[in-house]
Amino acid sequence: MKFATKLSLGCIALLSCALGAAGLLLTGQSFSGSLASTRTALQAQQEKEKYALERFIFQATDSAQFENYILASAAQQYAEQTADAGSSMALWLDGAYSLYSGLPAALPRTALKQALTDGENAWQLTRAAGRWYLLLTQPLDLPGVRADMLCAYDVSAVFATRDAQLRAWLAASAALLVLGGGAAVLFSRRVTRPLTALQTASEKIADGEYTQRTQVKTDDEIGALSRSFDAMAAAVEGKINELSKTTQSQQDFIAAFTHEIKTPMTAMLGYADLMRARPDDTETQREAAGYIYHET
Repeated sequence: MKFATKLSLGCIALLSCALGAAGLLLTGQSFSGSLASTRTALQAQQEKEKYALERFIFQATDSAQFENYILASAAQQYAEQTADAGSSMALWLDGAYSLYSGLPAALPRTALKQALTDGENAWQLTRAAGRWYLLLTQPLDLPGVRADMLCAYDVSAVFATRDAQLRAWLAASAALLVLGGGAAVLFSRRVTRPLTALQTASEKIADGEYTQRTQVKTDDEIGALSRSFDAMAAAVEGKINELSKTTQSQQDFIAAFTHEIKTPMTAMLGYADLMRARPDDTETQREAAGYIYHET
């Protein structure tokens, strides 16, 4: 894999991480704030509903005794009259069993028991049948009776808003990644262009083109490397030229030596052949031997 490709992928990966972290942080903060404001509003609403339910209970009896059937009947009447308010409630006695419940049937009993155990000012989120519910508990102020009002408020809209924000951020991140990826590719190519010039020059020098230079003029480390490379290439070219001159001188010397030795060798060969042709002519042999000695 080329260095430019690695650099581009690294920039895209960093951009993806940054966009993902920013999206999660912003969406999380927005969701937390929205959920907190919704919870505060619902707690205030439950406080009002608690007082309204207590009035229903007190109006249902003239005595100071609150029988279970009176509590259950008052809770049912209150729930029927406030059915359009968008909330559901249950009336629990002693935190153990329910006298009346208008809560969604899909809510798990363990979540309800936990909300009752946590008590006033506590809250709990639970998911049932594809919906999100906020469970809130308020103890009723009834003499001699421990009764709790447990309300389940549908807060799915808050989660739907969060999901919509996440989808919008993902779409925006995808567009930013495309633009950022293109910019990263252009940036990596521009940054690695001097390295490409260095690679091309080194390949040409390896093929014997010793006059090749990079000519990269930048004020960074790559520019310094380019200048060092060009200086090295110039030194190599000088050494190659020096070796070429030395080799040429040696070839010229060998050619001259060969030429100079050829003439006496020819004469020596001729006189030796003459001696072989006239073996009995003493004078001729002496003269030929003298020439051979002289040329040697």
